[in-house]
Amino acid sequence: MVVYDDGAGGIAARLWWMLRSLGHKSVQVLDGGWGGWNSESRAVTSSTPRWKPAVFTGAAEWDGIITAEEIAADEVGVLLIDARAQERYCGHTEPIDPVAGHIPGAINIPYQGNVGSDGRFLSRERIAERFEAATTSTEKLVSYCGSGVTACNNLLALAIIGHTSGLLYPGSWSDWCTSGRPVATAP
Repeated sequence: MVVYDDGAGGIAARLWWMLRSLGHKSVQVLDGGWGGWNSESRAVTSSTPRWKPAVFTGAAEWDGIITAEEIAADEVGVLLIDARAQERYCGHTEPIDPVAGHIPGAINIPYQGNVGSDGRFLSRERIAERFEAATTSTEKLVSYCGSGVTACNNLLALAIIGHTSGLLYPGSWSDWCTSGRPVATAP
């Protein structure tokens, strides 16, 4: 299965994560997405394809997630990676949630930086440089964002460089900041 979106891969990465988390291991994200496909003048159609029905029996629950309670308890030793823009991470602006800032101890690696100006993922070497502080840690890597969607782009970037055991905090900042938990601002 190949998934794509019309942006920087944030939404496609969420579908990639969801399908893999439920046990569908044969999922890829189209590098460059819809824009890249069109820029190469590849074939497109407006007709709906007809596929032979198939049965997929996936896991009964999401795999690879962590809860706010587990993060707060820090029993598993986690390194939190905030995928939001730096302005939101630092607490300078918060266009969605009632509280600005980030989870204390989190580092900031905005997901938008995983792709170049052409919308394609950076090389493995450049992704490894971006995540060097995270991948040298001995802790479990946990990605979060505002609502658990674009954090999956960081999990995909980590998978590209061979780190496939990253966890998603699905509730992300929206869950954390509305539950009365500690909030940090500035880097």
